[in-house]
Amino acid sequence: TLERIRSRSKFTAPNDYIVCTRLGKVGNARNVRRCLEHILARCKFKGDDVDGRSLHSLRHTFVSLLLSKGVNIKIISDLVGHKKVSTTYNIYAHLIQEQVNDSVNLLDEE
Repeated sequence: TLERIRSRSKFTAPNDYIVCTRLGKVGNARNVRRCLEHILARCKFKGDDVDGRSLHSLRHTFVSLLLSKGVNIKIISDLVGHKKVSTTYNIYAHLIQEQVNDSVNLLDEE
């Protein structure tokens, strides 16, 4: 569904927004939410399946996936628009701690 939305847009560069205004700018929250609901419906999510899926949960998933791939927290902080890296760190510290634990556990596998 996201690829179909992008294919209909004149903004197709890798860093362009998928859900945007006619000028390629970020859409207002209501329109973006409506688009998310449309995407979820097209993916056959209904009722309780949609609960907990929000723009914020997508943002959290985005950061979580980047952290799990080892992306530098400064880069992540810039991508999500935090002015301070400490903001990103404080919000996602629990995920970083999981990475620390996983990294130490790698030594046990030797």
